[in-house]
Amino acid sequence: TLIQNPSIGGLTRLLQKFGGKSIRYVSHKCDPKVEHEGKTTRYAGCLIVLVEPDGKEYTRRYFGSVIEIGGQFKFLSYSNQL
Repeated sequence: TLIQNPSIGGLTRLLQKFGGKSIRYVSHKCDPKVEHEGKTTRYAGCLIVLVEPDGKEYTRRYFGSVIEIGGQFKFLSYSNQL
């Protein structure tokens, strides 16, 4: 399987908390140091600012690393702080 623990737990928590609910993206910031390997770029330490269903703004790590290949982005991990 492509999604491993604790990533599957993070995805489950994310869907339980926000599935079917309204959230609003405000901003994001990732670590300035990115890793390059061939055509792949890995972004880590991303903090996302969202307005969650309770109407409050939170800054959290909602997922783990993100990879970029040829302008396409994919979550590498769903590990989070939820």
